[in-house]
Amino acid sequence: MAAVSVQSDTALLPDDAAAHAAATIHTLEGQASTAAVSFSCSTGSNSVVGAVVERAIAMQMDSANNTKLIVAFSDDGTTAAMLSRMRPTCKILAMSASEAVVNFFTTLWGVEPLQTASYQSAEAVIQNVKDFCKETGLAASGTNLVIVRPIPSTATFDELDDLDTFVELVEV
Repeated sequence: MAAVSVQSDTALLPDDAAAHAAATIHTLEGQASTAAVSFSCSTGSNSVVGAVVERAIAMQMDSANNTKLIVAFSDDGTTAAMLSRMRPTCKILAMSASEAVVNFFTTLWGVEPLQTASYQSAEAVIQNVKDFCKETGLAASGTNLVIVRPIPSTATFDELDDLDTFVELVEV
């Protein structure tokens, strides 16, 4: 038997299970520190990202929208993490150009990670997403996607005219 400790929690496990648990913990800690993502991000509307996420969830939940997927473009993983925390009734396709952030996406509930080369024009990226969704079966023609555009970390409510600047409904 060996002891495996994570912060203040300790468990006694057989040696081979303890080695596997320790290796898994080490891998996850490495991914989290590499991604440099804040795990304590707010989920409320007191932040622009929180308000955008709530708007995206509301659009997805509206049955008239026939939404099958939320697509989030995320530079640091915050938007995808907040969406995941809200537990929408559909999958989340989270996209980033950063390999570390894409690795972080794999630890999130309901998130399908996708690494992109970079964000070209908004129209080109959205067309690529629509094609990808059709090819992989994530969304069929005629269904809608809720697209969440990249949100600058410095964005404030005073600078926004409308949350729809960052959230839109797009037909596949």
